[in-house]
Amino acid sequence: MNFSDTVLLTLNVSRLGNYSREQPWSRRIVPVHAVVTIIISLIGAPLNGLLLYLCYRKHQVDPSPTGFLVVQMVAAWLILTALVFPLSDALSIAKAFFGFHIPNAYCVLQMTASVLFGALSKWTEVVLAFNRLVAISFPYHFTAFNSRRVIFCMMAMAWLFASCAFFPIAGVGGIYATGPLNSCIVLVSGRFALFLGIWLNYVTAGLIGICCMAILAKAVYLRYRHRQLRRIEVAEANPEVSLNLSAQDRNVQRRTELAMMIVAVFAFNTICSAPFIFVNVVHNYLMKDPNVGPWLTSVVQAQYSINPLAVI
Repeated sequence: MNFSDTVLLTLNVSRLGNYSREQPWSRRIVPVHAVVTIIISLIGAPLNGLLLYLCYRKHQVDPSPTGFLVVQMVAAWLILTALVFPLSDALSIAKAFFGFHIPNAYCVLQMTASVLFGALSKWTEVVLAFNRLVAISFPYHFTAFNSRRVIFCMMAMAWLFASCAFFPIAGVGGIYATGPLNSCIVLVSGRFALFLGIWLNYVTAGLIGICCMAILAKAVYLRYRHRQLRRIEVAEANPEVSLNLSAQDRNVQRRTELAMMIVAVFAFNTICSAPFIFVNVVHNYLMKDPNVGPWLTSVVQAQYSINPLAVI
């Protein structure tokens, strides 16, 4: 369970402590839930690895600086699905069957990694969506905007905005601790925790959503304009117009494909996160139900395994 998913819980704590409580249902629910989430991660990790390799191959053919943003986003997905989530689920199984209890020191590392790379993927998606919006809306100015210096600054900006993962280490906005099922959770407190939750969830989703709506509107306009120009070409039978349209078609199609990828990823993320956000906001008490809370969290985590399908 990552910080962005649990930060809206209003638990008041004063020190790092063991929040774990033995539950009679733990032996029944842990194996099934952990096995399902591990399977999801095992599916997502190879897909993300394959996608990372395809990005490398594509960069050899088309060394566009935008590829660095895609690589950073996919690398964050790969770390989450190949390392962070499976290790957490494995430790939950170890607790259920062997009584192994993870120390709070591990939770600090596990939750920091989960929050950091989860937030990094979201903020990288934000800057990538903005990059695609500029590419499709202002093609004549995109060359200057797509320089390596600008792209590296955008990558650094995503890391800076994701660095909020380190606040709970200092006790600002909450702390990391072990929770039920031997999982790591965030015990949040204060208004700053609410700010972090909005910053990680709603600000990123809002910015990506705005960019995606603008991209879709521009794509519809370009398609309409393309049809109009084709009619002119057919009416005039001008070969020069035909050559210009072919070059423009290839350029627009290349830039639109990556823009549509961002829209698809945003759609997958929205579908996976909507049930969790709805229950967490409207029926918060259900998050403590072992038959509801863990499964909603798994659906949220599944987005990192599904997202590669929108890119490959």
